[in-house]
This record gives sequence, structure tokens and C-alpha cells, in this order.
Amino acid sequence: MSNATIEAMRDFATFRGQTEPQFLSWLRGILRHNLTDLTRRFEACRRSVSQEVGFSDQLAGALRANPSPGMSGTICEQLIAREQRRALDASLQRLPPSYRQVLHLCFSERCSFADIGNRLQRSPEATRKLWRRALERLRHDMHVHGHV
Repeated sequence: MSNATIEAMRDFATFRGQTEPQFLSWLRGILRHNLTDLTRRFEACRRSVSQEVGFSDQLAGALRANPSPGMSGTICEQLIAREQRRALDASLQRLPPSYRQVLHLCFSERCSFADIGNRLQRSPEATRKLWRRALERLRHDMHVHGHV
């Protein structure tokens, strides 16, 4: 269960809206808060390679998530998962093709930078830098479009 789900369940009594759009907006606020915290933690320890891997693992989980209407969990969990996936999919579609490709190979196919570099005809270091720029652009895009 994600932090956003736990927070939504814990704080549901404080929700004061009356409509589904208000409820979704409230859930997006929780998600935005959690993604902001995640970004701050990442920025605070970005020089530590082990911490970068932790952030990457979390992003990999989000990229692999594929919520469907028949998924298990509460309605809140389902709505949060769908909203997270829609926001991520939209941001990924706005990335340049090379950024999408490096993120897909890294997170979906679990390729190393050396393997990705061979496929893209780049050095492992150039691939790592491309991956870093792709993550930064994705984070920026999510922020600009109000998902962080």
C-alpha cells in the first residue's frame, strides 16, 4: 500500500468535498505532496549513488504499474493508482523519444547502462547521463503539469 493510499485512508474524515471531481482533486493534492517529498529526498542525497538507485526503484515501480478496472483494493487505492498512472503516462508521452527509450530499457526491461549503451550506440557513461536527463525532464514535466 502506498503512502498516498495510507494518508488518504487516514485523513478521509477531513475530506469536505461533495463531488467526485472534488474527491479526485483532494487525492491529487495528497499525491502531489508525496511526490514533492520524494523529490526533496532525492535532491537532498543526489550525490549518493545508493540513494539514486532507491529513487529509480520507486520510479520503476510506477512505470511497471498497470492499474486496471478489475484490480483489487479499495476505491481510493484504485482511483489513486489510476490518477498516478495517467499523470505518469502523459508526462512520458511528452518526453523526447530517446528519453522514453532509455527509461523503458532501464525500468521495464531492467537493462544495465552498458546494455542500453550497446543498443543506443553510446558509452555506459553517456547512457547514464541520458538516463539522468530523462529523469530530470520527467520530474520537471510532472511538476509543471501539477502532478508533483
